Amino acid sequence: MNRHTALHVAAVLAFIVAVAALLAACGSGAKSGRKEVFRRVTAPVAFEMMHDTPGLTVLDVRPAADFHGPMGHIRGALSVPWEHRDELLRDIAWLRDRTFLIYCQVDECEPAAIDYYRSQGFDNAMLIHGGIEAWVDGGFGTVGAGDPPDHNDG
Repeated sequence: MNRHTALHVAAVLAFIVAVAALLAACGSGAKSGRKEVFRRVTAPVAFEMMHDTPGLTVLDVRPAADFHGPMGHIRGALSVPWEHRDELLRDIAWLRDRTFLIYCQVDECEPAAIDYYRSQGFDNAMLIHGGIEAWVDGGFGTVGAGDPPDHNDG
């Protein structure tokens, strides 16, 4: 094997090892000593998931006023305001064995929201990283802006 081929093979192997290590670290929860803390997807990935799986449930955990506010909400999202999470658990119990998406306004509520739902047995919950702001900034539309709070667009 010539030197150029050997260097190329070494570079490819180093890349594979780096990717494998990164994937193992992401899924192992090594920092917390437990299973993966939470899974996040970007707005474009969430959009593709929703496109590929039309019945995929999306939970908006912002206050109801924000759900119906100027920014609106993701089409089909269910309003499950964070401040009412305990009261609404029974209403969403059917999601326990399903994959679903959760979003907030921005990053601040993400760890608390996903940790809460995971602790309640919703192991397949996935977070839209960056919340509704990342969704809108990514060019994805919203609906329901300005609707009265009793309007159900989900």
